[in-house]
Amino acid sequence: MKHSCINGNVIMNLAKGMVISALVFFAACGGDSSSSVSPELSDVSSSSSSVIPASSGDLQSSSSKDSKNSSSSEEKAKESSSSVKPSSSDAKSSSSVVQSSSSKKVHSSSSTKSSSSSEKQKQSSSSQVESSSSSDVEPANESSSSVSSSSVSRSSSSFIDDSEYDERTHTLKDLRDGHVYRTVRIDSQLWMAENLNYAYLVPTAELDSSSFCYDELQENCAKYGRLYIWSAVMDSAGVFSDKGKGCGNGVLCSPPDTVRGVCPLGWHIPSIENLIELQNAVGGSNTEGKVLKSWSGWCEEGCNGTDAYGFTFLPAGVFWGEYLFMGRNASIWGSYEGEKSQAQYVRFSSVDLVYDGITYKSSGYSVRCLKDNPKVDVVFLSCPVWVGNKITPSEDLKDPRDNKTYKTVKIGSQIWMAENLDYADSVKTASLKGNNWCYDNLPAQCENYGRFYTWEAAMDSVCPPGWHLPSREDWETLIVTVDGTITEYQPINTAGAKLKSTCGWINKYNGTDMYGFTALPAGDISSEGESYDIRYYAKFWSSTGLDDASAYNMDIEFLYDSGYIDDSEMGKGYSVRCLKD
Repeated sequence: MKHSCINGNVIMNLAKGMVISALVFFAACGGDSSSSVSPELSDVSSSSSSVIPASSGDLQSSSSKDSKNSSSSEEKAKESSSSVKPSSSDAKSSSSVVQSSSSKKVHSSSSTKSSSSSEKQKQSSSSQVESSSSSDVEPANESSSSVSSSSVSRSSSSFIDDSEYDERTHTLKDLRDGHVYRTVRIDSQLWMAENLNYAYLVPTAELDSSSFCYDELQENCAKYGRLYIWSAVMDSAGVFSDKGKGCGNGVLCSPPDTVRGVCPLGWHIPSIENLIELQNAVGGSNTEGKVLKSWSGWCEEGCNGTDAYGFTFLPAGVFWGEYLFMGRNASIWGSYEGEKSQAQYVRFSSVDLVYDGITYKSSGYSVRCLKDNPKVDVVFLSCPVWVGNKITPSEDLKDPRDNKTYKTVKIGSQIWMAENLDYADSVKTASLKGNNWCYDNLPAQCENYGRFYTWEAAMDSVCPPGWHLPSREDWETLIVTVDGTITEYQPINTAGAKLKSTCGWINKYNGTDMYGFTALPAGDISSEGESYDIRYYAKFWSSTGLDDASAYNMDIEFLYDSGYIDDSEMGKGYSVRCLKD
């Protein structure tokens, strides 16, 4: 099977009313740049016949699958632990999700048979890191392995779609099936420290399941977790969320930045940004493989890692129509979509290099989930000013409504607040009630980053007297002035890098703050009131509406030099910078 590897860089195209191309540097894919297959896979035929691609890749309902199933009892007897054919109730659509009084999502009952043995809590890393030789694993009895022990044991009426995170023991309990996973914090990220082992058994057009135990042995699922094709990773059937619904082989679905997919509630499939952050946090591509791999279990002496961060990545192998490379290779899926038939992955091998790129969606790889927006420590920022900057300070602004004082700066013909607004008096400004927030609801974060406002609140005289919420045209004027090389707004420019603060951005993607605007990476608030993306983004409202539900905003993102105009739902919480009348 031919795998596509990105040699030296990944070109990401973001389509948000414009296209912004950014060069993201990854680990080199080894040796000759023209080769798309890493050296240790050279013994595998490049023929695509080694992979069973689904015609569409979308997870089908079992009603369409049943017509393909043989009624032969002989065939049923041969079914392995990872190839259970679900009944019509197993291929759940998103319409089967209902809200319970406790706010937990509860799905209708499944006819999937439960294992004769009860689920056992996941073993510790010391007991899991064993020799990966297949000779050490006793084959399961076929008659008793029609359902893997990793299959979900559900009650006759419903099961709970929720998770519990224990801060004391640093463990995640997936209440869908009772599995407990170790977790590890690396920099600002909170990762599962074990591979996911949730039995997502919805069939595809070609396969009777979309996740598997290596060699169809339940012992391998217990040790290494399951292998998932990309449509299962993204929850193409929409069992748990609509964000990855319809994503699969042969389909270009353009998923959002954060996709829950097959992960437990409150956790998500890592995005390309998440994987870059992980790589940088552990020292870059030259050390990532060594420090994240488990300290034993890899093929032979010299292949093991140091597991310096407790990530404990085991050599789980892959599924390419057949099971390959246990003890030598393992890969993690990402949510980034390269094209209709390919998606992002990160591959660890018997050598310490890590290969980052895109590969066929029909492959079966491991899943590591990442916690949604874990609480972050409050760090009070005091960013340095670079020598040679073109800062023209203006008179400080004192807001007479609450006596708070803000720095201001003159850029071209405009005078801007050089700090985010932090006004919250809902008595004087009634529209603020319930429509403004501090990040993570921590007042200290408002001291750092200012407050977040819905568009309606931002429009209701939220700026101090003599100041106003800037229009889209005002923001475009700022971008043109700061860039210095363009005469009218263009989505690709250098204004973002010059407006960013000199500290606070993830992985040192700081700016020069050339004009003293000091755009801090405050993040944003979702329409549901959840805090997201601190250290990654700065988003500011404009006064210009797009339609009844959306308005324009100014975006600055950690990876890019541009400042660009986007549009967003009015119910989201963004920062406010006021402009002098």
